[in-house]
Amino acid sequence: MRWIEAGPALAVLLALAACETDEPPGAAEAGDGAASEAYETAVAAWEGGDSAGAAAGFRTLADAGDPAAQTALATLYANGEGVARDDAEAAAWFRRAAEQDGVVAQYYLGVMYDRGRGVDEDAAMAAAWFRRAAEAGHAKAQFDLGAMYDAGRGVAQDDAQAAAWYRRAAEAGLPAAQFNMAVLHDTGRGAEQDAAEAAAWYRRAAEAGHPAAQLAVGMMHDLGRGAAQDDAEAAAWYLRAAEQDHPAAQFNIGAMYDAGRGVAQDDAEAAAWYRRAADNGHPAAQFNLALMREQGRGVERDYVRAHMRFALAAAGFAPPEAGEDDLRAVAERNRDRVAERLSAAELERARALARDWRPAGDVR
Repeated sequence: MRWIEAGPALAVLLALAACETDEPPGAAEAGDGAASEAYETAVAAWEGGDSAGAAAGFRTLADAGDPAAQTALATLYANGEGVARDDAEAAAWFRRAAEQDGVVAQYYLGVMYDRGRGVDEDAAMAAAWFRRAAEAGHAKAQFDLGAMYDAGRGVAQDDAQAAAWYRRAAEAGLPAAQFNMAVLHDTGRGAEQDAAEAAAWYRRAAEAGHPAAQLAVGMMHDLGRGAAQDDAEAAAWYLRAAEQDHPAAQFNIGAMYDAGRGVAQDDAEAAAWYRRAADNGHPAAQFNLALMREQGRGVERDYVRAHMRFALAAAGFAPPEAGEDDLRAVAERNRDRVAERLSAAELERARALARDWRPAGDVR
């Protein structure tokens, strides 16, 4: 689930601290309150960098009962903008606006209950507020309510209800919902299994920039499933997802450069993409990068780092299912083979590098 989209009046409020979000929070939406001159003055103060002045202006209007100002003030408390961050105050102001049928506030109050921010965590209350906003047409509320039905959180698990709410959000243009509709049609969960319908939803989400959907469309072209087989198209979609830091797409575009499929063969590009995927924890990319390190292909030959990458691949591969190759054992054999080339000091260094390695973004 994601935090708050921008409303028309506060277009670019900062993202909520400590929340998983790729969008800025919004404070007002048409129908959430009259856009008075005082409200516009508060907006202008915020846009001019005077967060404290904005908070004071919104508070005056919020105290007078304006739901748009209440939503804006709640957002400032949630962000710690112009006021000390205070989740309880944020939740209280979202509630006051939500009880006046402020749709944006209803959604955010649902998120507060879902996350336990400023209120006790309560999945049933989260679902109830998501439902009120969803029924009023709020696309993210529709998506999040679908996710609640999908997981059986706060409501009884119901694939058909999940699909129905995902569809409403998807038809409103929400890429994450479009991707989920594709998955449901792909798997037949809550929706009729239909490869063509799945492909259409994957493509809509991909064209809207959803990286997992871009990966899926790339795989459709790669395998000729749901789309014409086309290596160049596959590579182009993998690249779009890879540039958004999707590890599997980074691995796949690396493999395309490695083999010269859909792109000109380029060892250095292959190694660079394997490195990005490996640094994001992709075990097959660790393995392929280890091979390139060992061979000096596309990168400088380095047996110490080859050993490290084989070790990381071995640690990352899941145990095999029945009938599958044991990739972990393959990586371990290659690690042990490379170890024979290393001195005792080099082997200790390789082990230390593997032991101390952390995925990109891990700040431990």
